[in-house]
Amino acid sequence: MAGGYATEHHELDSGRPPAETGRLIQNLAEELGWRVKDPQASSWVAEKGSNLRLRLFGAWLPGGRGNIAIGMTITLEANDNGQSIQIEAYDRLGWWLDRYLEPDTHFKRLVRHVLTEQVGRYVRRLEEELP
Repeated sequence: MAGGYATEHHELDSGRPPAETGRLIQNLAEELGWRVKDPQASSWVAEKGSNLRLRLFGAWLPGGRGNIAIGMTITLEANDNGQSIQIEAYDRLGWWLDRYLEPDTHFKRLVRHVLTEQVGRYVRRLEEELP
């Protein structure tokens, strides 16, 4: 499911009960504009952006640049401190990005920047809410 070019991993601890942590994970993602798909008891897939809009408007127009397709898979696991939240973030642009673009293009740097900015915003807000 994960894309191949831009990826990030984050790990946080939560002392809250699993159900409360799960609600926080999902509600915060939705509040920040992520689409939560197929939520489970201990895992969530959240997506942002649109390949269609990016391809229609390009990366340099606001309608495209703001729609770079990224995603994150969030899992909740029990640990000694209560709950461990694992966040795997990735681009959803597909295999063609690596195959057809040079290794260090402005577009690839833009994808990394968007992924880091959007996932970082989610992680910071989650850290603020966790005890």
